[in-house]
Amino acid sequence: EFRRVLFRSGRPGMRTADLRKHASDPHLLVSLGYLAELVPYLRETGIGMYRIASGLAPYGTHPAMPERAWRLQHDAASRELEAVGQAFRDADVRLSTHPSQYVVISSPNADLVERSLDELEADAVLLDRLGADDRGRVITHVGGRYDDPEAARERWVRAYERAPEPVRR
Repeated sequence: EFRRVLFRSGRPGMRTADLRKHASDPHLLVSLGYLAELVPYLRETGIGMYRIASGLAPYGTHPAMPERAWRLQHDAASRELEAVGQAFRDADVRLSTHPSQYVVISSPNADLVERSLDELEADAVLLDRLGADDRGRVITHVGGRYDDPEAARERWVRAYERAPEPVRR
């Protein structure tokens, strides 16, 4: 029974994020509507943990689209974030996110590190805005070795130390 519930992919047609192209004006509000529809399914099937798509706020960290910045989308959807977060809490569902493998704070590329920190902050603040308790987690890859594991570890520590507080928490 546990394996059946654990590996169930959901109901046909169930969506979890607004994946429309930018010309269709995707928004966090649409994604939150999908998540709200998902909560009863999680409760009904006994699933107690859910990994939220990192791109929940569409194009939220895209450098060429500041008008879609995740902070703006979060502010526009503040009531909905609270309501959806409350639904997850009422269903006793633990929340997490898992940014892509391209989020690498140990990179020797300073621009990639900055973009990665922004991605991590977007996810951490999303969990905060949803009211996720201390069980909520941003799960991330530690990063590449870049042929020098010691230097990569040092870069990771330096980036972590200057990461925004929600990310470090």
